[in-house]
Amino acid sequence: MKTNISNTTHEFRIGELPGDEQCLFSSAIYLFDRSETINIKSLRKKVADFIRQSKYIDDIPLLLGTDCQTREDYCHKIEEGTILGSEEELCALADLYPNIFFCVISKANINENGFFIDINTYVKDISSYKKCIIIVYDMAANAYIPLYLYDKINQEEEKTKFKYNDIVKKLLEEFIQKTFNCKKNKMRDRINL
Repeated sequence: MKTNISNTTHEFRIGELPGDEQCLFSSAIYLFDRSETINIKSLRKKVADFIRQSKYIDDIPLLLGTDCQTREDYCHKIEEGTILGSEEELCALADLYPNIFFCVISKANINENGFFIDINTYVKDISSYKKCIIIVYDMAANAYIPLYLYDKINQEEEKTKFKYNDIVKKLLEEFIQKTFNCKKNKMRDRINL
């Protein structure tokens, strides 16, 4: 884990996804290290299978706001890629990859003049994660974009091996303010365990 991170030596940058598929799963895979090599189709199936078998997911909130009639319907749509980035998918990723801390920064347009930034984190056990994956979700574009930490001194990218601490939060705040021209009072930070 990187520990010598500061706002003078590091910054967050947007990762370039190959192709035109800017989904949650392609962003996560972009940030996975080589030991977790998996393709999008396999990752979707793995998440769908987890949701299929989970005894802790209630079907009523799961199906709410979708045209799905059953849990199986819902899971099939995850596999097809027609349901993207739901809360259940993110929680499933956190359970399936307990050594990864997932952070999703959502940008939601309120109206033509304003927007809101929501920061949600997903981790199975806050005390034992080894990697941090940060993804921006632009609701208007329905696009997920991976972020990586860039070392300005050594000109190296560090995709995941850092802690989600106060310094990283400050760097994220600077990235959000710069990228979205956003004031801090428009941001909300929540941790989902």
